[in-house]
Amino acid sequence: MTLSTGPRLAAAAALCLVPHVAVAASTRALLVLAALALVWCATRPRTASTRQVARAATLGIGAAAALAASRGAPVPVVCAVLALFLVVPPVWRRRGVFVPGAADR
Repeated sequence: MTLSTGPRLAAAAALCLVPHVAVAASTRALLVLAALALVWCATRPRTASTRQVARAATLGIGAAAALAASRGAPVPVVCAVLALFLVVPPVWRRRGVFVPGAADR
């Protein structure tokens, strides 16, 4: 079973918000901003600008995972890795999800 891009982004946003109580303020800020960006992307049509926002969110999630790992907090790391597992394939793919491909022209 595969999820379409919108539900994947929404699920990743939810995973970003799960551990926000147990982490430091800098990690929490990165995760909340990434969650807001992913929700915004999930509710908009797929364009080049939404892809750029989603890519920035994935970088924020990765930075938050690194910060949480350096502080020894396993729950935020697991949630961030799961969020990245959901978001990275459709967001960092070259064509087809966020912008029209050659077949759509």
